[in-house]
Amino acid sequence: MKISDLQSQVQQRWPDQTKCRADRATSTCEIECSHAVLPELCGRLFLSWNFSFAGLVVEELSTEWQLRYCFYGDQPAELVHVLVQAQLSERTFPSIATCNYTNPEETNRCAPVPGQRQGFNASRSRHSGN
Repeated sequence: MKISDLQSQVQQRWPDQTKCRADRATSTCEIECSHAVLPELCGRLFLSWNFSFAGLVVEELSTEWQLRYCFYGDQPAELVHVLVQAQLSERTFPSIATCNYTNPEETNRCAPVPGQRQGFNASRSRHSGN
């Protein structure tokens, strides 16, 4: 899927729940979304739109967490970054591994898989200078 097609799909499916920016020069698409949209969006990237999961980058900023889910497509420079932010007091984030599609085009949302641990738990550890 081309980045321009992805941008169109995201804007059509979640018009008021995502912010999608594409850089055509680098074939990179950055999508900001809420926690509620995250599992379905990542599930569709992987299961419906043929992107592969590359990794998760967690940043602790001054007042919030920023989670960056990285995906890559079939084209050599086709990259997608899905961004989710939350206050530092928030410790659990939705899991993208809980997408349980039977038919991705007919299923409207991801459902939790029974018995599977839900979400990412951010625990902070501080080191003293000693």
